[in-house]
Amino acid sequence: MKCFVILIIIILLSGCSENNNPLLDERMQYWEITLESNVTKGTSRESIKQWALKNSIEFFENPETKRLYANVETIADSGIGFPCSEWNIILEIQLDDNEVSIGHSISSVGTCV
Repeated sequence: MKCFVILIIIILLSGCSENNNPLLDERMQYWEITLESNVTKGTSRESIKQWALKNSIEFFENPETKRLYANVETIADSGIGFPCSEWNIILEIQLDDNEVSIGHSISSVGTCV
């Protein structure tokens, strides 16, 4: 149920305008490099869990799709803050049936009115 609520929140917040925030772009690049370095394809669930614990990241899982999600950072909007006042950086890691990483993605979702 907790995962379902998180996914609904992400979907509802995704209706914001496009991002024009250079800090958000910079931080998304940081997280892309961090994931590429620490959660490569073939990384086990246990290793991902240990990495997340070490970096104070809390993943939520969608067991139906075998995907892990984490909101790792929030960046204030650089403009007028309308319709979105801040942007959330979301990490997504996909696992296979053997519970090892087969891919990841990074997205931004606005917190909007």
